Amino acid sequence: MRISSSVRICLLFLLLVVFVPSVLGIARIGVTPPLVNINYGDEISKERSFTILPDGKDYVKLFALSDLKEVPVVFHGIENPGFVVLSGRTEIFYHLDLSDNDLTPGEHKIKIYIQQIDPPLESGESRPAGIIARAAVVHVVKLFVPHNGPFLQMDFNQIGSVD
Repeated sequence: MRISSSVRICLLFLLLVVFVPSVLGIARIGVTPPLVNINYGDEISKERSFTILPDGKDYVKLFALSDLKEVPVVFHGIENPGFVVLSGRTEIFYHLDLSDNDLTPGEHKIKIYIQQIDPPLESGESRPAGIIARAAVVHVVKLFVPHNGPFLQMDFNQIGSVD
């Protein structure tokens, strides 16, 4: 069976459309450790760290989300967490900025996001057209605050209608 030249051109074009963007738009980043468990007490104000593992030079944005407080984390040595330049493996130091008033008994998760962002443009330069993928990873801090004295924890789940 012989394949015509127009079919070959179409197959070549299809391969280029599928594989070239995936090769050019590689977005890889990692974080270690991904999870830290903390019990409430003296260790809550301790300085902690995580390591970001980019693929070469990278630009990232750091931010934290929590059910406890709007900004629960303070990063050390970083002027602008919205724009951080990384060159290889980078250790980020932080501490939790929580007071007793911010804490309620139970388990809480503080998620520190490391999100890749576009590099800054040089003057006269424009962004290339096409689809660009950016990755994000999360460093999770699980904080357990114990209850003082006896307590009752209740969950209400609605299964369905009684009617």
